[in-house]
Amino acid sequence: MTTTPLSTSPNRVLTTIRSNALPLGILILLTVAIGVPMVVMILFTFGAPDSIGVGDALASFNFNNYDKVFGDPSTYRLLLNTIGYAAGSITFGLSIALVLAWLVERTDMPGRTLLYSLMFIPMAIPPFATATGWLLLLGPNAGAINVWVRDLFELTTMRGPFSIYSIWGMIFVTGLAVAPTMWLLLLANFRNMDPSLEEAGSTVGFNRLNVLRRITVPLMRPGTMGVIAYYGVVALAIFEIPLAIGTRAGIPVLSTQLFLLTRSGALEGEPNYGIAATFGLISMVAAAFFMYIYLRVLRDSARFSVVTGKGFRPKRIGLKKFKWLALGIVLLYFLAQVIAPFLMLLWSSFLPYYRTPSFEALSYFSFINYQDLFENPRFNSAVINTIIVVLVSSTLVVGLAAVISWLVVRRPSPITKLINIVAFSPLALPATVVSLALLVLFIPTPLYGSIILLIIGYTIGLLAFTTRLTNAAQIQLDKSLEEAAMTSGLSPVNTFFRITIVLMLPALLNGWMWAAVHIVRNFTLPLFLAGFSSPMMANIIFQRFENGGPEAGAAPIVLLVIAVMIMAFASRRLFQSDNAGAN
Repeated sequence: MTTTPLSTSPNRVLTTIRSNALPLGILILLTVAIGVPMVVMILFTFGAPDSIGVGDALASFNFNNYDKVFGDPSTYRLLLNTIGYAAGSITFGLSIALVLAWLVERTDMPGRTLLYSLMFIPMAIPPFATATGWLLLLGPNAGAINVWVRDLFELTTMRGPFSIYSIWGMIFVTGLAVAPTMWLLLLANFRNMDPSLEEAGSTVGFNRLNVLRRITVPLMRPGTMGVIAYYGVVALAIFEIPLAIGTRAGIPVLSTQLFLLTRSGALEGEPNYGIAATFGLISMVAAAFFMYIYLRVLRDSARFSVVTGKGFRPKRIGLKKFKWLALGIVLLYFLAQVIAPFLMLLWSSFLPYYRTPSFEALSYFSFINYQDLFENPRFNSAVINTIIVVLVSSTLVVGLAAVISWLVVRRPSPITKLINIVAFSPLALPATVVSLALLVLFIPTPLYGSIILLIIGYTIGLLAFTTRLTNAAQIQLDKSLEEAAMTSGLSPVNTFFRITIVLMLPALLNGWMWAAVHIVRNFTLPLFLAGFSSPMMANIIFQRFENGGPEAGAAPIVLLVIAVMIMAFASRRLFQSDNAGAN
């Protein structure tokens, strides 16, 4: 009888621990970074209004915050505002996206190829910039469009006839802002639809309207419902547009309510983190519901699969004399989303005091606003802080995503599956909730108000999408390259850095630029988390906007938009060269 040495079992356990040390470490890091702030925020819902830190919240454990939130009639008006705003924005944005996607993929509209390149411009523009531009265009008193209409029709009133300060104004601007990414998500639906299905409908006598209603629309339903469900989460997190328009119009929604409750003197004097956390929990539950619907739609979408091994090319509809009308519709969208708001911001940035665009006002042009900015120490500090946060956060999130993707794709196990799920989970968390959770967690610590806290927040918020990019890049690499390196004597760590990272470099650079653009255009985390001594560009813009109105923030917004556009163009060029190299 052969006996197994007693050391075998401990050695096997030790080997297993060593082989899983990195995955376990990553899993623990992600769970702590994402889970702990959420748990602390939930604990704050049971604390007193003046709770600072988890200890204070637990020491005063009660349900008063829930009683106050759900017993206040204004809460239900707030929720109705949020539902109406989200539903209206999704409906308007989806309508634009469907029209644009159909024109690009299924018609012979001129300029389709150029549109693919141009659509990244509205994706990159900060939503706060678009909202501020429209405040200058449709402000009820001095808005340029209102002034021109009053002059044209010789109206004696000094107000109107239009006003952006309404929930319809918020829906209009938000729909314009979300349409480009909706368009991107919907393109594949039109591109991958087998035209033989529509042709079969025509063969049996359906006219174009019936083909659209009975064949095209049902086939597109899963993809469209997926976009609606996903943007249910996004709509809960949209913060900049309600902040710019809704707070001035007296129309609060969940995202702005969270922000106002964390500011001194905003609503009821001192910050009320307990009430803010309770509203944050409501947002988190609602986002989880929409994410559940989104995942259900993805799971059921196989029943509507129309792409098989058979090759096909989608049939394009000839627009004939309407092709230039279609192009006009596209140009009208760009005029409303990009050109008109930016031109108003640019105009206002050169005027010491706001004046409606006219030849007479050109005589007041100067660079005084830009000179004031560059001579302001806080602005210079904000630029430096923004650059630091962009460099560190983008590098950190891309590096972490590369390691996660390598583990998920090359080292499949129950642990790496959990890593993939946890890394994806921030997608279901509104940015306002993540910001609030980090705020209440770090209030009593030295990190409160620091750029380190901003770096943590951006890394968590950008991780979900960045890992999707790096997962796709990792899957495309033939694992035989790594196996050959290890056969030649390289350790797994050296193989990762000398082989995997080098081969993934184009995708990693593209992911880095994507993360950098989204950090610069994002206002949510800086306004929640940045302290007075660590301002970001977003803080400078909002401070000037809050104190002097839309025109006061025009100059820094113009500089921010230019910076974002340069980064977006660089990212686009990098993406194109990456695709060319892959091809």
